[in-house]
Amino acid sequence: MRKLKITVIAVIILIALISILELGLHISGVMILSEQEIRERGRIKKKGSFHIVCIGDALTAFGAQQSYPAQLEDLLNREELGIRFKVDNLGVYADSSICLIKLEDFLSRLRPDMVVAMMGINDGQEVSIYEYIPSFRPQSLNFIKQLRLYKLVNLFWDRLSPQRNKYQAAPIESTAHLKISGDFKDREREYRGLIKSDPQDYTSYIILGRLYREGLKYAAAEDILKQAIEIDPQRDWAYLELGWCYQDQGRYLQAEEMLNKAIEKNPANHWSYVELVWWYSMMGEYAKAEEIYKRSIEIDSAKYLKYINLIRWYFVNGRYGSAEEILKRVLKIYPKKYRVYIGLGQCYNLQSKYAAAEDILKQAIEIDPQRDWAYLELGWCYQNQGRYLRAEEVLNKALAINPTNTHTFIQLAHCYQLQDKFDQAEAMFKRAVELNPRNDSFFAALAIFYERQGRQRLANEYQKEAQEIRLEYYNTQTVNNYNRLKRVLDDLNIRLVCVQYPMRSILTLRRTFDNQAGIIFVDNQHAFRQAIESSSYDDYFLDNFGGDFGLPTPKASSILAKNIAEVILKECFNSW
Repeated sequence: MRKLKITVIAVIILIALISILELGLHISGVMILSEQEIRERGRIKKKGSFHIVCIGDALTAFGAQQSYPAQLEDLLNREELGIRFKVDNLGVYADSSICLIKLEDFLSRLRPDMVVAMMGINDGQEVSIYEYIPSFRPQSLNFIKQLRLYKLVNLFWDRLSPQRNKYQAAPIESTAHLKISGDFKDREREYRGLIKSDPQDYTSYIILGRLYREGLKYAAAEDILKQAIEIDPQRDWAYLELGWCYQDQGRYLQAEEMLNKAIEKNPANHWSYVELVWWYSMMGEYAKAEEIYKRSIEIDSAKYLKYINLIRWYFVNGRYGSAEEILKRVLKIYPKKYRVYIGLGQCYNLQSKYAAAEDILKQAIEIDPQRDWAYLELGWCYQNQGRYLRAEEVLNKALAINPTNTHTFIQLAHCYQLQDKFDQAEAMFKRAVELNPRNDSFFAALAIFYERQGRQRLANEYQKEAQEIRLEYYNTQTVNNYNRLKRVLDDLNIRLVCVQYPMRSILTLRRTFDNQAGIIFVDNQHAFRQAIESSSYDDYFLDNFGGDFGLPTPKASSILAKNIAEVILKECFNSW
């Protein structure tokens, strides 16, 4: 009994000490933060303006003066805080990698005070399982991790034991996606050993340089790649790898120099042209980018891949007319190339040239009637014209050829919906979900389908399924690019605001950064659910390309702008 009393007293004293320390750290933290905020506000007031840049995909780019960035600028300036808010819209109809290229081009010329990011829905299908999931920890551990005392001890422990996170989530931008297997240290040791046994082994230097670059060890990468150049200055791969290394660090002039040297050493390597084109695009020098692509084609006009890269570049930049010209040229060189017909059909569809699209896609079917791609694109062509029965016919043909293509099921489901054939639409959505049970967008699309029909219980069930998938898996491209964005902005001392998509939980976005400090998050789930429940989905979205959301109407952009404005004002201008 006496031992129990002593234990209880000891625990009470320990809790009291922790509470006193925590209070002291909290007060000192508030004082430091307040001092920083006062200095920052003094700087902003002296400047008289606050510059925000919004990056993202269609939800950011779409809407012109009704887009959320335009409405955000208006809302912030209505507050009359004594400063002028300027909001630039850098939205693009592309994936998160292109979003960052657009931003880095902008940052090379201007330095804003804040970047607002909402991106990732267009990223590829490569996903990984979360090995370290903060929100699934016991609540007591979550509470402890928020204590300043814990963070202070954690900081000291990090300094003493830099390897302690070895068994947590894989570090962002790790070497996992390289064609190099095994642990980083093991591979480094292996290629160091190969170089030691044969100091003239050029390939080992290249692979080791790539390993260092992807592991963010840029100084080591630069050193080893320069050694490769000394071994064989006439080969191009070391220059190309070094160009990537400089580009990753934002050393763009040196990157340009290395990429040009790679082309000089080997004019036939199309990858050097591709990288140099993207470099010029990133710097906003589009004329030079186009010139480089054309030059690569002139050097070897029989290289089909070079044409494809130029066409892809035109598509990304929305230059469908230019893409059409090149595709027609390629078609003369490769009159039986199925992919060229598909590309030209897509190009016509994007320009609403439906008669031309129908004609070229039918030619593709004649070339290879056993491939489903042309039928799928032809289905879009008919659907966009309101010719739903024809769209239904060709999409069913696509399914007969390839019954495992989930995108065909989704497209056919939408086609049935537009004709009020709800039973058939439901069956198509369910089939897509069965074929790909890890695709959260398919579950979300089915949830919206039920929501539109007023079948709320089923809508909630499928929304829950979609959410559980998002909590279990993450898109590697999205996570890498968000963390890359954070590093770039930290280096420039620019505030980052991360906005979650409508209808989506903020938990998945928070997990992207694994409790990193200095990020402002904006949650849109509750506001949009409430809005749709009191009205209808179609009042807020023009389609559902994201599964449970789509291109925004002015009403949807207004909700986004309002939520973002409220959070920015609260987090950055609360006591003005």
